[in-house]
Amino acid sequence: MKDDKIEHGALLIRYADGSVGASKITSGIHDEVKMRADIAPGDKIIGYIHSHTYDDVVDQRLPSRHDFETAAELRKNPHADPHLLLYILDMKTNSVYEYHSGQGPSTKQVGPNITKDVIKP
Repeated sequence: MKDDKIEHGALLIRYADGSVGASKITSGIHDEVKMRADIAPGDKIIGYIHSHTYDDVVDQRLPSRHDFETAAELRKNPHADPHLLLYILDMKTNSVYEYHSGQGPSTKQVGPNITKDVIKP
């Protein structure tokens, strides 16, 4: 799906009972997706996932500087795991790539493609 302006995202949460889920999916223009969740005592934000729009020039499999800034802000939350993960859904390849939020914006290597790990036919 080609969409030059809209990104979608959600927080990933490990609930106090050990189950894992996602917050409500939110949408916004490029670098403006505001992800929110109701966090109960014992819940932890363990990561976030968001889409990157279709682009013929820029390698959208890679996190942007803004993506890492968002992760750094999330890690400041007392309910966040300090080792939270960042997942990018690249709309061009329809694949999901995993990054450690502490890698930083100088990351130039595409993370592991985990699409087959999370999307079953």
